[in-house]
Amino acid sequence: MTPSTPKMINSLIFKPSAGTSPWTGLLIALLCAFLLPGCGKSTNSKLDLELAALDSSTAGERETALLHLKDIAGGEAAAPKAIKLLKDDSAGVRTAAIGLLAKFKTPEALTALGSLAANDPDEGVQGEAMAALLGMGATDKYIEVCIAFVNGADAGKQSIGANGLQQVDEGVAEAAQDALLARLKDGSAEVRSQCAYALGNLGAKATAETKTALEAAAKDADKDVAEAGKAALESLNQ
Repeated sequence: MTPSTPKMINSLIFKPSAGTSPWTGLLIALLCAFLLPGCGKSTNSKLDLELAALDSSTAGERETALLHLKDIAGGEAAAPKAIKLLKDDSAGVRTAAIGLLAKFKTPEALTALGSLAANDPDEGVQGEAMAALLGMGATDKYIEVCIAFVNGADAGKQSIGANGLQQVDEGVAEAAQDALLARLKDGSAEVRSQCAYALGNLGAKATAETKTALEAAAKDADKDVAEAGKAALESLNQ
């Protein structure tokens, strides 16, 4: 059978032959819209399907939808839902939501990402949230989270916070100077090392107290701390 062409379909609709009902042509046109590529628009576009999948009861489907939406036209429409999914029970879903929000950089996401970076129980998710804040240019919020970590009681987070402050531009760590100095004196060896490196970013803004503390660190019994102290002093003198 020869496939129906648009011209043939039009003739069936508008110029029915003898014995052919106009309804027959209309029926053929409707069938074409559903069965032939390009004859009609799908009521379920890829974007619509992916957006609908964000409400799936399966974490894997929610995560996959977020990953797909990040890379398709119109994916920014998922941002409001992605903000809600930052509280999802699945760490994978939360991470995927962070990725989407970081790409589309919606202002509404900053507060939610800051909270996630500071409080998420999964360190991997926290790290992704912190990287997203930095990538979105939310430096003040990023530094605020890092300082909170350094001031906290958890040694692991103290190290993460001090290391995070090394990632910002020279001089930005000035706001964290007091917190870093406190941990340089009483933190674990790992924390003291990270604090020393972070203080080395201060450049000309380093106070006399900071320089004195780093000189002491350069003589620390722990070789890693001493190495970090020396490196920081060299950075300040450049």
